[in-house]
Amino acid sequence: MKIQAHLTFLLACLAASPASAVSTAANETLLVFDHSHLIATISNKGIRGSFSMTHQVLHFSCSFLFKETGRRANSPIVINSFPIQDGSKEDDIPGRVWEKNGEWIIQTDEPQAGCGSAAGTFDKGPDDDHPTRYTILKKMPAIGIRVVLRTTKLNDKDGGTIKERKGLLVAGDVVAALEGDDSYTRIRYVHPATARTTTAWVRTQDLGNPFTETRNMDQSGPVNFDKMDPRELPTTVPMSPEQREHLTLITQTMREVIENKRPLQESDPVFGEGRYFWPKKPGAPIKTALWFGVENFGFRSISVDFHRKTPKSTWESATLSVHPRNFPIGVYSMGLPKTFFADLVSTGSFPEKREHEPVTNVNVFEFALQRNANIKFRFEARPDVSSVSEKYPRSFHALTISASHDKTEAVFNRIGIQN
Repeated sequence: MKIQAHLTFLLACLAASPASAVSTAANETLLVFDHSHLIATISNKGIRGSFSMTHQVLHFSCSFLFKETGRRANSPIVINSFPIQDGSKEDDIPGRVWEKNGEWIIQTDEPQAGCGSAAGTFDKGPDDDHPTRYTILKKMPAIGIRVVLRTTKLNDKDGGTIKERKGLLVAGDVVAALEGDDSYTRIRYVHPATARTTTAWVRTQDLGNPFTETRNMDQSGPVNFDKMDPRELPTTVPMSPEQREHLTLITQTMREVIENKRPLQESDPVFGEGRYFWPKKPGAPIKTALWFGVENFGFRSISVDFHRKTPKSTWESATLSVHPRNFPIGVYSMGLPKTFFADLVSTGSFPEKREHEPVTNVNVFEFALQRNANIKFRFEARPDVSSVSEKYPRSFHALTISASHDKTEAVFNRIGIQN
């Protein structure tokens, strides 16, 4: 009876206890510059930033947000800038960011409203006279950049206790969200006129993400991503059921070729018109690498490579690259069901770091065909659309299928950026 009484008491206590707040992961890195009016974050989604400055004497004001939309080696980072409030796509202005040795130069094609003044100018690149340079002073973990949606009071937090303090933020203020949960978020705010930095806790519901995927999109119906400017594509592009069906056909046909269950022609009914690649080494056998480009498939961007040792041997590896036109900033969110991998056996899943490749953080998923363990599968996916703990990818941007009976290893190549 005593045990029953104790259990009853414990259950009552648990029922009376409030649910724990769900913490928000700090997956971005906040950059603090010598010009404190500029803030930016970096993550696997690219650069996100804000500039906000008001001249105390002349009353000029310059403020805007910007995000990365493209990146290539040895070239400036392509950005799109837009107003913090009440803007439309007509107000979006493209630009570039040069980063070198911890310094940034930001240039926009045209000035945002109020930015061609003493409050801030962004019309000069590195080849112009005296461009404004922004030096990174320190980095810290952050949730991301947020915009205040409504007047919100500043608070201190001691353990689980929130205590209101003097001060408030108003709608349109831009802050860096450092940590928090679904109730309160710790923010870092730089006043646009005085440059004074304030750190405090505010209600999470009073903050909005200005870089959400639905920004400026027509919500009256499905978004046609095929007709959208690549610079405006979101970081994760939903794959339609029709595209998923087409992808399934391509992967199934690749498997049949590598299993030697069907022939592969230079002009193929599934893959379209292919092109053989001439070997780089003189004297090496020709017609050992066959490529089918993006123009062959039902949606962009897909390409498929097949490889073999000699022109008369069977095809021993096939590589599929599938991604939207803003890759590597964007990847497909395929929503693959577990049944997509029904006849595969997982042999391992793990993260990889690749500093000199378009996608620097990759989750790798390896499988073998259940009925033939010599047929290997290797999927690569970005961490924001896959989880290693799930053992199979819900989405991917690269797949290699290889026949390993002769110890041949799959080689990833020609995974390029298609515009």
